[in-house]
Amino acid sequence: MSLLINKRNPTAVPGQIAMDLALAMERIEQRQSKSMQDMVMNAADYRAWFDDYTSVISSREERAQVETRDTMVSVDGLDTAVRIYEPPQAQSVIVFVHGGGWIMGSIETHDHQCRWLALNTSSRVISIEYGLAPERPYPFAVNQVAGVVQKIMTTAELHADMPIFVAGDSAGANIAAMAILELPRTDREKLTAFISIYGAYSPHMNLSSHKLFKDGTYGLSKQQMQFFWNLYAPHISPEDRSQITILGRQIDFFPPTLCIGVEYDLLLDDTLSFYSDLASIGADVTLSLWPGLTHGVLHFLGIVDSVTTSAQTIVQFVATRRGGDGRGSDNPSIGRLLTEPRYRSIVQLPMLEQEQRVSVGKTLAITAPHLIPRGRLHGSLTYMLGNEIISGKYPPGELLPSEDEVAPDRAVSRNAYREAIRTLAAKGLVVATPKVGTKVAPRDNWRVLDPDVLAWQLESALDEDFLKSLFEMRKVVEPSAAALCAVRLTKATRAEFADALSKLTHNALYDPAWISAMLKFHRLLLEGSGNLLLAGLWPSFDVGLRWLANLHAVYGQEGRMRDPVGDYAMVFDKLASRDAEASMIHAAYLIDEALADAASILQSLAAGDIPYNRPAVHDADVEFGTAGQLAEASSTKDH
Repeated sequence: MSLLINKRNPTAVPGQIAMDLALAMERIEQRQSKSMQDMVMNAADYRAWFDDYTSVISSREERAQVETRDTMVSVDGLDTAVRIYEPPQAQSVIVFVHGGGWIMGSIETHDHQCRWLALNTSSRVISIEYGLAPERPYPFAVNQVAGVVQKIMTTAELHADMPIFVAGDSAGANIAAMAILELPRTDREKLTAFISIYGAYSPHMNLSSHKLFKDGTYGLSKQQMQFFWNLYAPHISPEDRSQITILGRQIDFFPPTLCIGVEYDLLLDDTLSFYSDLASIGADVTLSLWPGLTHGVLHFLGIVDSVTTSAQTIVQFVATRRGGDGRGSDNPSIGRLLTEPRYRSIVQLPMLEQEQRVSVGKTLAITAPHLIPRGRLHGSLTYMLGNEIISGKYPPGELLPSEDEVAPDRAVSRNAYREAIRTLAAKGLVVATPKVGTKVAPRDNWRVLDPDVLAWQLESALDEDFLKSLFEMRKVVEPSAAALCAVRLTKATRAEFADALSKLTHNALYDPAWISAMLKFHRLLLEGSGNLLLAGLWPSFDVGLRWLANLHAVYGQEGRMRDPVGDYAMVFDKLASRDAEASMIHAAYLIDEALADAASILQSLAAGDIPYNRPAVHDADVEFGTAGQLAEASSTKDH
């Protein structure tokens, strides 16, 4: 088991989708008369475009050969068309619900996908032709699919006593999930698993990925998705639409679930929210994030290697689940069924390139409960002197000014000054010499992991070497803590992790609630290790993480920020599966990405690409940077 590992793809360019997918999409666009972004927003035009799009990707002649038959399933007098795909020696059944924004798509548009699934998972695939909106708005399709699923479960001819999976992509995943909830619990418990493929679960469209990818750069735009939601549920006000998605429902039981998300997708956080909500109720749920891919890529199965390789997740999930899934266990093993590649990378600490300049002339004050309160005179004096020592105004060996010299225009009390000096001495920053005065201590004496010393370093003397040291320390400690946490994970700690992840997925990036959840997640990594010494490092880690969060909150630019929630979700998934090595690996990935994000912002600040004149997040009522400010404050703050 290695301690640290390389980045997943050190040469990857942020925002760059897989090259083979990009080339395939470019070829398709050239062959189509209209792109999705050129669409007039009406259902008829979208349907015509989608039919054309899917036929261009794979013509009838190019599709895999598998025996099919079209038939009808009758439920309560309503006949529903289905297409059944029968591979040689089927071992399971997959009931498939196609996507298409609830207004488009059909058995035919997803025929290629179903053929691939049937052959590669050795499953009888039953694809449902449900009623489309706006002609058939919510809840018609949900009730229709629920009826068909139940009929399949109770008809021996259809299921042939094989394990039954339900799967859906995009809007189809939403319909399928809601249909499962409509089933009696006894029927839900009979389902082997649910496969959610980049599902649409958040009608309010206020999650981070909705903001990051809203312009439709990667295909699906926020405007289009809102249009789809409006046609699907025109009779329900936008404020009340939580009821039409599983994220707004109370769940007492849900079958084992595979949640698949793709990296460049407006709906990525819908998947992460669904995953975290299931995890928070203790459901058996597995997460698979497909890197470098975009929404709707299942149409390229067997055509584009990066898509086909990623989709092996589905093949593996089906094969292992139908072989015995361990349902009913008090401690479900989330994600345990997906085999992780073995990690044999040589250790690489997170270094920056030598020519990169990350030092900044201004930085942010830090809010943390572990720091000396800066609003009172003793705290503000300690803060001022500590910053000046660490920034080099008073180098090692130099005498500190006396209390009279600190604020010449208004005397500072002797008691306040002495208390500040005692505090600085305890932190290793100064030493008292008889008859000479108080000198700045050698740097080797400084308690660099003391929360205040760390905060002063970040606030007043941040440079490239210190940034690298900070992230190297994190990468030494946190992945190892994650490995211990995976081994020693308790139900209570797992529930706390799930709660933190749920809040990360449901709140906007770097708003106060999001930051609070992020801090809780990292604290749990250290405390969940069961090692008192690792847990004791939390105050220092807390300071560094708060500084990093402030950096993003104040200087992060919309459209250039990366959503790290997927990284947190993968760490949780491996922790919950009690996979120590994978937990270590994904914790290291998370820190790699955090370093890259911080370096990007700091480099933009240093280059002047981002202005400094943004409001900073301050910790105290008064921030002292000069003796005059200190003196002015002493008249209003008690000693």
